[in-house]
Amino acid sequence: MHYPMGAPADDAFDEIARMIVAHGINTLIGMPSTLHRLFSSQRQILQSYGGVRKVLLGGEHLGQASRQLFLDCGVTRIRSALYGSVDAGPLGHACAASDDGVFHLMDAIQHLDIIELKRDAPVTPGEIGRLLFTSRQRQAQPLQRYDVGDCGRWLPGPCPCGLESPRFELRQRHGRVLRVATESINTRALAELAQVAIQIVLDHDSGGCERMLIRADGEAETVRRRVLALQPLRASVDAALLVLEVQRCAPECFEQNRHSGKVPLVMDNRSPG
Repeated sequence: MHYPMGAPADDAFDEIARMIVAHGINTLIGMPSTLHRLFSSQRQILQSYGGVRKVLLGGEHLGQASRQLFLDCGVTRIRSALYGSVDAGPLGHACAASDDGVFHLMDAIQHLDIIELKRDAPVTPGEIGRLLFTSRQRQAQPLQRYDVGDCGRWLPGPCPCGLESPRFELRQRHGRVLRVATESINTRALAELAQVAIQIVLDHDSGGCERMLIRADGEAETVRRRVLALQPLRASVDAALLVLEVQRCAPECFEQNRHSGKVPLVMDNRSPG
C-alpha cells in the first residue's frame, strides 16, 4: 500500500506524522532535506511511534546529522535509492547487492565521464574524480559533460545483482559547489553577487529546515537582495526549503577554523562536530 504525501509549504508536518502513525507506515521515500524537516519537527511523535524502519532517499546527499536523527527515531535501514539532479534528471539507481552510495549508471539515457580533480583527463582505475554527465536522449535541452558538483569513482567488475550497467561510487562534493536544500549552489557566484566580504554558515533551524546565515561586511537587506538573484538560492527560499538570514558583521569577526586558524568562506554545521 502506497500513501503519497507531499511536503507542506508551511512546515505543518503534524498531519503527515499522524497519518504515518494511524496507518502503520514503516517505509518512507523522499528527499533528505524534506525527510529531515519531517523527523525534526515531529521527532516526539515519530520517536514514540518507532514504526518507521526504512528510509529510502533520492537525489541528494544525506548529512550525518540527518542520519543520526533518523536512527534516533527508530529507523534501522537507510539507503539511497536513486541519484540525480534537477538539471540532469535521473543519473543512477541503487540495487540490493551494492553498498549505500553505489549506483548503476542509467546508461541508456546518460553517459558518464569521471575526470581528474584538477585537469580534464580521465581518472586511473579506482581514482576519485569529478562526475561529468552527458544526456543521450534529451532533445529540448541536451546536456554535454555537465558537472553536477560531485566526486566519485568507477567500481570494477560485474555486480552480483546481475545487471551489466557500469557502477560508480558517489563520494564528496568538490570545489565551490554546495548542496543546499535540493539545489546546487556555487559559492563563488554567491560571493560575487554579494559585492562585499561574506562568510556562509549552514545549519538547521529549530523546525529542522536548512538555514543559511550570511555574515556580511555590508547592509544586510542590500546583501540579501543581491544574493537572491542567484536562481538556485531563490528557488530554495521560495519553496520554503531554506531559511536565509543575512547578518551585518565585520570581517575580523568572521568565524575561524579551529584547527588552521583560517577564515573559511563556508562553515557547514549541518553535521555534528
